[in-house]
Amino acid sequence: MALGQTNHHVLAYQPVTKAEERSSQKHEKYGTEKMYRQFDQQGIKILDHAHDSNSSINRMIKDRPAYDDGTKTTNSNDSWHGNKPITPNFKKISSGPKKYHGKTWHNQLQDKGAAVKTHFYYSMKRCEGEADDMRKSLLYIPEHYQNRHANCHKESRCWTDNNYRPSRIILKDPVAVEILEKFIKEQRVYKNAEDYVLCKDTLYVESFNNCCLQYVDKRIVFGDRSYLTRMGLAILDWNENVDREETSRYGRRTVANQRQQVGGKRNLKEKTYQFVSKIRKSFLATVQSRENLPDAPRRNP
Repeated sequence: MALGQTNHHVLAYQPVTKAEERSSQKHEKYGTEKMYRQFDQQGIKILDHAHDSNSSINRMIKDRPAYDDGTKTTNSNDSWHGNKPITPNFKKISSGPKKYHGKTWHNQLQDKGAAVKTHFYYSMKRCEGEADDMRKSLLYIPEHYQNRHANCHKESRCWTDNNYRPSRIILKDPVAVEILEKFIKEQRVYKNAEDYVLCKDTLYVESFNNCCLQYVDKRIVFGDRSYLTRMGLAILDWNENVDREETSRYGRRTVANQRQQVGGKRNLKEKTYQFVSKIRKSFLATVQSRENLPDAPRRNP
């Protein structure tokens, strides 16, 4: 499934059946290769391919030859999936058995898990597409928590707020600094910074998958023809209603989740189903254009 970057419409869809590829683990790569063949035949150039971090897709995109004009498809991994392991992994260096304190973990890191994850997001957004700048920004995190802000980004609060005071425990033990630096260098986002410099996300892909569940229930096994028909309806529904206007917003914050985004959730306009009438008109026009059709069946009296 390929969604556009700006209008978020479904641009291409290539289903993969068991008859084509028996291994379900290979379906994503197989379908992606089919999709690129379709794009190449149509003369469509893909500037950037953003997806969940799938190593086989990463290799496939990086190995693709350049287009005739010299441009090449760049590879981007989803920022949310890239940063997801940070919080559970950080617990291993911020708490643990007393005998390993100062070796594998340190108590001066106990209040920095969520904040470090936020730093990773900001580093991706502010690196301007440069992997080296992104890595440097990530390595400045320990300096920030040592209350040294010379290398912090000029838009950071520690620069813009004259009344800024550190709200986290200041790192004073060199061992804690070393543990934090080692942790940063071990993260997937740091090692593969080239795949995260554009800070892309697959939010709309996940939303489309939820839309598909209205037509293709996971608990029901459909035949190939029925599945394709239902997916076609899901695509028409999505393309007609994606990014429709909102009527209002509402916000909610809880004490248990104080870092929750304050932008609020949207109440969207009611969905429309104009594609249904278009299908009906297209079907009737096809029937009327044909000649020598058999008589319609009639019920026995």
